[in-house]
Amino acid sequence: MARGLVDWAVMRSVVIILVSAALFAGFLAACRPDRQEEPGQAPEKPAQESTPTRPGDNLLLNPSFENDSPDPWFDMSQMNPRQWGVFAISAERAHSGERSALLELDSGVSAESTRVLGAVQELGGVACPERLSGWYFVEGWERAAEKQYLQVAVIAHGGPMPSGLTATSYQVAQTLAGVTENPLPALRNRRFVVSGPPEPVEGEWVWFEIELAQLFEEHWGRVPGADGSLRVFFEVRYDDRDRERAGRARVWFDDLYLGPDSRAPDPG
Repeated sequence: MARGLVDWAVMRSVVIILVSAALFAGFLAACRPDRQEEPGQAPEKPAQESTPTRPGDNLLLNPSFENDSPDPWFDMSQMNPRQWGVFAISAERAHSGERSALLELDSGVSAESTRVLGAVQELGGVACPERLSGWYFVEGWERAAEKQYLQVAVIAHGGPMPSGLTATSYQVAQTLAGVTENPLPALRNRRFVVSGPPEPVEGEWVWFEIELAQLFEEHWGRVPGADGSLRVFFEVRYDDRDRERAGRARVWFDDLYLGPDSRAPDPG
């Protein structure tokens, strides 16, 4: 009888150890960052579920940064503090309303070769729409690197991956100003479109629009569906910093839009 009790205790201990090991392995797998993400990126976090919208509605929440809280906008400074800085809600400039998102790039606050300032929003349960657009304003542009630029990037996470891709996400990015060629050519799971002037226009609001669904279709052969999530970035950054040069820029983004319609301004 005593031997049976000992055997049962041993078996129970073995089961507990095996279950604990499996749970810990699952935890590590969930926390593993995508090894093919670019410098300046951070591990994925769960997507928020967006409020259902009618056709023509803006999928971005708080798109003009007029709310008292920046939510649901965030940055990556807590997940990657060495390369990412914080963004702020600013009443200094606004394309419409009273506020906008301010990104202040300054090489003096970081020794890293890559520095990123960005406003980020994540949406779950929505298919990739046709267009992404908005306005930006630049002042005080000083280069820390040949690769100092403004860009919009969208990461599709979850759902089917493009054929032949081993990463856990696939991405498109379009530069808005600052470079004349792909700034990160070795990145396997991001496709770049280089657009905009070699030096950004300063001192005025500039409108941009990206054919987002078309970019995914052209470069990956598929458009992300509602079975995954989209993480949208509006950034100013530099890569491969020149240590002999100081880099600075103040960039505002405002009136951002993600949806089916064109928001092109009236030329009149």
